[in-house]
Amino acid sequence: MLERAALGDFLLFRGSPEHVVAEGRFDRNWKVPADAAAKITATGTITIH
Repeated sequence: MLERAALGDFLLFRGSPEHVVAEGRFDRNWKVPADAAAKITATGTITIH
């Protein structure tokens, strides 16, 4: 089971929550931060515009 004290705005995992690809908080404009966007798009499954 996922044991985290405080979850952010998003959590992307592969297969199960134990295999986190990216997690964090959106910026003030509700955008995914660049470092998290790079991890997310590297999976080849999700495109961020």
